[in-house]
Amino acid sequence: MTRSRSPVAVSKAGWLFADLLLVLAIVFLSSQVPVKPPPHTAKAKRINIPVLDIHHPLNLKLPIFGSRLTSVGHAQSAFRKELLDSAIGLAAEAGRVSGVVLTFGGENSCGDVSSAQQNSVQVNKLLHSWFPHLVTSNTVTESFVDYGCGSVNTATIQMYLFLQSSHP
Repeated sequence: MTRSRSPVAVSKAGWLFADLLLVLAIVFLSSQVPVKPPPHTAKAKRINIPVLDIHHPLNLKLPIFGSRLTSVGHAQSAFRKELLDSAIGLAAEAGRVSGVVLTFGGENSCGDVSSAQQNSVQVNKLLHSWFPHLVTSNTVTESFVDYGCGSVNTATIQMYLFLQSSHP
Protein backbone atom coordinates (compact mmCIF):
# COMPACT_ATOMS: atom_id res chain seq x y z
CA MET A 1 0.00 0.00 0.00
CA THR A 2 1.26 3.33 -0.87
CA ARG A 3 1.05 6.23 1.39
CA SER A 4 -0.57 9.33 0.06
CA ARG A 5 0.28 12.75 1.27
CA SER A 6 -2.43 14.71 2.90
CA PRO A 7 -3.45 17.95 1.25
CA VAL A 8 -2.92 19.81 4.55
CA ALA A 9 0.79 18.98 4.66
CA VAL A 10 1.31 20.19 1.07
CA SER A 11 -0.43 23.49 1.74
CA LYS A 12 1.64 24.05 4.93
CA ALA A 13 4.83 23.37 2.99
CA GLY A 14 3.87 26.11 0.52
CA TRP A 15 3.35 28.64 3.33
CA LEU A 16 6.60 27.58 4.94
CA PHE A 17 8.46 28.17 1.66
CA ALA A 18 6.84 31.66 1.26
CA ASP A 19 7.77 32.57 4.86
CA LEU A 20 11.34 31.42 4.26
CA LEU A 21 11.63 33.63 1.15
CA LEU A 22 10.26 36.60 3.10
CA VAL A 23 12.80 36.14 5.91
CA LEU A 24 15.64 35.82 3.39
CA ALA A 25 14.54 39.03 1.64
CA ILE A 26 14.45 40.95 4.97
CA VAL A 27 17.91 39.67 5.93
CA PHE A 28 19.29 40.57 2.51
CA LEU A 29 17.88 44.11 2.55
CA SER A 30 18.96 44.82 6.11
CA SER A 31 22.52 43.68 5.44
CA GLN A 32 23.11 46.27 2.69
CA VAL A 33 25.87 48.76 3.50
CA PRO A 34 24.62 52.34 3.32
CA VAL A 35 26.37 54.48 0.73
CA LYS A 36 28.15 57.45 2.28
CA PRO A 37 28.50 60.65 0.27
CA PRO A 38 32.08 61.57 -0.57
CA PRO A 39 33.72 63.86 1.94
CA HIS A 40 33.42 67.55 1.12
CA THR A 41 36.96 68.78 0.87
CA ALA A 42 36.74 71.95 -1.21
CA LYS A 43 35.32 75.04 0.40
CA ALA A 44 32.96 77.19 -1.61
CA LYS A 45 34.52 80.37 -2.92
CA ARG A 46 32.77 83.57 -2.01
CA ILE A 47 32.08 85.59 -5.12
CA ASN A 48 31.59 89.31 -4.78
CA ILE A 49 28.96 90.38 -7.24
CA PRO A 50 28.69 94.13 -7.62
CA VAL A 51 25.25 95.51 -6.87
CA LEU A 52 23.81 98.41 -8.81
CA ASP A 53 22.52 101.28 -6.68
CA ILE A 54 19.18 101.90 -8.39
CA HIS A 55 17.82 104.11 -5.62
CA HIS A 56 20.44 106.89 -5.84
CA PRO A 57 21.36 107.67 -9.45
CA LEU A 58 23.55 110.63 -10.32
CA ASN A 59 21.28 113.09 -12.12
CA LEU A 60 22.81 115.87 -14.14
CA LYS A 61 21.23 118.33 -16.57
CA LEU A 62 23.70 120.32 -18.66
CA PRO A 63 23.32 122.84 -21.44
CA ILE A 64 24.54 121.51 -24.76
CA PHE A 65 24.86 122.98 -28.18
CA GLY A 66 25.95 121.20 -31.30
CA SER A 67 29.36 122.89 -31.17
CA ARG A 68 29.96 121.84 -27.54
CA LEU A 69 29.67 118.19 -28.50
CA THR A 70 31.32 117.96 -31.89
CA SER A 71 34.10 120.56 -31.89
CA VAL A 72 37.41 119.87 -30.20
CA GLY A 73 37.96 123.46 -29.14
CA HIS A 74 37.02 125.66 -26.23
CA ALA A 75 33.32 124.76 -26.27
CA GLN A 76 33.97 121.04 -25.77
CA SER A 77 36.58 121.63 -23.06
CA ALA A 78 34.06 123.85 -21.21
CA PHE A 79 31.53 121.01 -21.41
CA ARG A 80 34.13 118.57 -20.06
CA LYS A 81 34.94 120.95 -17.18
CA GLU A 82 31.25 121.09 -16.25
CA LEU A 83 31.18 117.28 -16.15
CA LEU A 84 34.36 117.16 -14.04
CA ASP A 85 32.94 119.70 -11.58
CA SER A 86 29.71 117.72 -11.22
CA ALA A 87 28.90 114.56 -9.26
CA ILE A 88 30.09 112.54 -12.24
CA GLY A 89 33.59 113.98 -11.83
CA LEU A 90 33.53 113.21 -8.11
CA ALA A 91 32.47 109.63 -8.77
CA ALA A 92 35.30 109.24 -11.30
CA GLU A 93 37.86 110.58 -8.82
CA ALA A 94 36.57 108.22 -6.12
CA GLY A 95 37.16 105.22 -8.39
CA ARG A 96 33.47 104.35 -8.72
CA VAL A 97 32.21 102.35 -11.68
CA SER A 98 28.92 102.93 -13.45
CA GLY A 99 26.68 100.11 -14.54
CA VAL A 100 24.03 101.97 -16.51
CA VAL A 101 24.04 105.43 -18.08
CA LEU A 102 20.81 106.84 -19.50
CA THR A 103 21.25 109.98 -21.57
CA PHE A 104 18.30 112.09 -22.68
CA GLY A 105 19.34 114.45 -25.46
CA GLY A 106 17.46 117.66 -26.00
CA GLU A 107 16.68 119.09 -29.38
CA ASN A 108 18.75 121.86 -30.99
CA SER A 109 15.50 123.59 -31.83
CA CYS A 110 11.94 122.84 -30.84
CA GLY A 111 10.68 119.88 -32.90
CA ASP A 112 14.11 118.72 -34.14
CA VAL A 113 13.99 115.11 -32.90
CA SER A 114 16.89 113.82 -35.01
CA SER A 115 19.29 116.30 -33.40
CA ALA A 116 18.13 115.19 -29.94
CA GLN A 117 19.03 111.59 -30.74
CA GLN A 118 22.41 112.62 -32.16
CA ASN A 119 23.11 114.75 -29.09
CA SER A 120 22.44 111.89 -26.66
CA VAL A 121 24.61 109.48 -28.67
CA GLN A 122 27.43 112.03 -28.77
CA VAL A 123 27.24 112.65 -24.99
CA ASN A 124 27.54 108.90 -24.36
CA LYS A 125 30.59 108.71 -26.66
CA LEU A 126 32.23 111.60 -24.80
CA LEU A 127 31.52 109.97 -21.42
CA HIS A 128 33.24 106.77 -22.63
CA SER A 129 36.30 108.62 -23.89
CA TRP A 130 36.64 111.15 -21.03
CA PHE A 131 35.90 108.82 -18.11
CA PRO A 132 37.11 105.34 -19.17
CA HIS A 133 37.30 104.03 -15.57
CA LEU A 134 33.86 105.35 -14.67
CA VAL A 135 32.04 104.49 -17.91
CA THR A 136 33.77 101.25 -18.86
CA SER A 137 33.29 99.05 -21.89
CA ASN A 138 30.92 96.95 -19.74
CA THR A 139 28.73 99.93 -18.86
CA VAL A 140 25.34 99.90 -20.54
CA THR A 141 24.73 103.28 -22.16
CA GLU A 142 21.36 104.10 -23.67
CA SER A 143 20.52 107.18 -25.70
CA PHE A 144 17.04 108.67 -25.50
CA VAL A 145 15.25 111.70 -26.88
CA ASP A 146 13.99 114.31 -24.43
CA TYR A 147 10.83 115.57 -26.16
CA GLY A 148 9.41 118.99 -25.62
CA CYS A 149 10.51 122.54 -26.12
CA GLY A 150 11.52 122.82 -22.45
CA SER A 151 14.54 120.59 -23.06
CA VAL A 152 16.02 122.43 -26.04
CA ASN A 153 19.82 122.48 -25.97
CA THR A 154 20.11 120.34 -22.82
CA ALA A 155 21.30 116.84 -21.99
CA THR A 156 20.03 114.97 -18.95
CA ILE A 157 22.30 112.19 -17.69
CA GLN A 158 21.17 109.53 -15.22
CA MET A 159 24.11 107.43 -14.07
CA TYR A 160 23.64 104.36 -11.90
CA LEU A 161 26.79 103.36 -10.01
CA PHE A 162 27.76 100.08 -8.42
CA LEU A 163 27.68 100.02 -4.62
CA GLN A 164 31.13 98.45 -4.58
CA SER A 165 33.89 98.73 -7.10
CA SER A 166 34.08 95.83 -9.56
CA HIS A 167 37.89 96.12 -9.68
CA PRO A 168 39.85 93.79 -7.35
